[in-house]
Amino acid sequence: MHGAFITGVREAANINIHATARATKTKVVKSPSTNAQACATLLVDLFRQPDLEFGSFSVILGGKASDPKSPAILKVELGGPQKKSATEGGKKEQHHSNKSLFQQLQSHFNQQQQLFVYTLLSRQQAMELREVRGGDEMRLHYLCETLGVKLVGRKGLGPGADAVIASIKADRNSSRTKSGPSKLRVRVSKPQPSAKS
Repeated sequence: MHGAFITGVREAANINIHATARATKTKVVKSPSTNAQACATLLVDLFRQPDLEFGSFSVILGGKASDPKSPAILKVELGGPQKKSATEGGKKEQHHSNKSLFQQLQSHFNQQQQLFVYTLLSRQQAMELREVRGGDEMRLHYLCETLGVKLVGRKGLGPGADAVIASIKADRNSSRTKSGPSKLRVRVSKPQPSAKS
């Protein structure tokens, strides 16, 4: 009931904006609508081949490789099978007196369910996070406490992330076209001899 009311109010506001614009003969500039489902699908495709992967963390990098402030998107997988990072080695993880945030989130999900949370970082922050020793718990602690970032669902990333996602996709598409020849086959047909009578 409340959802229908809010939808009605939104439509009434849109009608009012267009009626006012028509009366004053001004052009209404529409902001380009972003399809959230298409962006989410694109994000899943990009994370199939992440630029960095360590433990339950995956990173896709955007911008120039030489710029440490270029944007990156971090994905953290909660509730999935535990991965061992090559940087962890056989070192024991440090235990905190309080239950860590990572353990609290993991306890809500069994091994069959997965939850993905995201955040925007810089390339330099992603590299620093990769170097943190002590496993996923320590990385999550470093991420939230030291860097002060918040992990959110896909929709919580906002329009700024949509631009970063589109930029990364465009960069990857352009690098694919430059990296190798296209597998486009060109068919050349021979001219048929004309029949003379």
